[in-house]
Amino acid sequence: MQIDGKSPRRPPYRPSGQLVLLVLIVILTVLQTAKSQGWF
Repeated sequence: MQIDGKSPRRPPYRPSGQLVLLVLIVILTVLQTAKSQGWF
């Protein structure tokens, strides 16, 4: 394994819009579940 930052298959990590959207959807789903369960 090379760890020199030159791997053509893995560009430097930066959060993509799709990943951010997925995280937001998960958070909203958890909040909706918490509200329906009466956690807060």
